[in-house]
Amino acid sequence: MMIQASAPDENPDQTVAEYQWAISQNPDDPILHYNFGLFLFDHDRNAAADQLRMARPWDGFPVFAPDGSPLD
Repeated sequence: MMIQASAPDENPDQTVAEYQWAISQNPDDPILHYNFGLFLFDHDRNAAADQLRMARPWDGFPVFAPDGSPLD
């Protein structure tokens, strides 16, 4: 189960900037890419898919978009 909470004053552009900064500091962190992809999914599905692909483990385990579609 996934619960989404958002503050009423949440600014998506600020959130994107914060994720981009965090990823620039640690570009190999798959958790950052995964969480950023989940955040982006409602805003830009192509960008979300790119981030989710970067989160894919090296063992070949498949990664799926929040809507259940595979990201190959």
